[in-house]
Parts: sequence; C-alpha cells; structure tokens
Amino acid sequence: MTSTLENMKRTTQAVLEAIRSFQVEEALALRTDDCMHQMLPKSVGRPPMSNQEFREWAKAVTPMFRTLPMLITTDNEIYDVASRKAALHMFSAADTPAGEYSNEYAIFLTFNEDGTKISYVGEMVDSAYTVKFLAGVEEYGKNHGGEMAGVAEAAR
Repeated sequence: MTSTLENMKRTTQAVLEAIRSFQVEEALALRTDDCMHQMLPKSVGRPPMSNQEFREWAKAVTPMFRTLPMLITTDNEIYDVASRKAALHMFSAADTPAGEYSNEYAIFLTFNEDGTKISYVGEMVDSAYTVKFLAGVEEYGKNHGGEMAGVAEAAR
C-alpha cells in the first residue's frame, strides 16, 4: 500500500507531465470534481476557475505554444502530508509565434484524503513578465490574425 506522501508526489508528477504536453483532460482527471484553479496573485484579476472553466481557458491559450512538450522544471518541491498540501517553485519555457516564452511560477496544491486527486491549484505567476509577454502576443495577433488574434485576451 502506498503512503499519502507517495500518492501526492505521484499525482503532482502526473499533472506536470500532462501539462507539459497540454493534455488537459489527463490533468483534469487528476482533480476532484469541485477543484478550483486560482491564478495568483489576486491582483492579476482572474477569478477562480472550475474544471470546466480551466478546460476552456486551456483550449483558448494552447494555440500560443508551438513547441510541445513545454519545458517545465521544478526548482523546489515541498510536501506537507498532515495538511495534504504541496508547494512547488517552477520554471517553464516554450516557443510561441510571438517569441520565446519563459516564466516563473509558484504552484500551491491541496489534495484529497489519500493524495490521489487535487482539490485546489493556486498558480502564482511572474505577473510583470506575463503582462509584457501577453502584450507581445496581442501585438502579434493584431498583425498576423489567425488563431493568435484572441489568445492574449483569453489568457488574461
């Protein structure tokens, strides 16, 4: 029988693998039905997303990334079994039509009782970088149209 800690680590790695390749349904299968995904800091102005809202958001922003799988590296992972929480410091990189994407994140996860599903995701992004990058995506969309035209607005 696996421990809660082993389950939490396994679930975390499975979610990261799914997100690297934008396998949204695989990532969502590892969430509880009532999981909420909150983009942080709250000053970015994004309301928490249900699984369905996250699915729609991910579908809207996927056209921005040309290279999949996305490079995601973790610098630090902390797991607290008693509270069923994890915190990860991560970096990601990908090629986009608007240029190189390279962001820094802190991800906060809350798990169900046995650690096999995620019930909350807090995704802290480098907001200064994100604002600058999305301005470039918006400019690219205005100049080139196509599926990139509405991506910046959907990502906000």
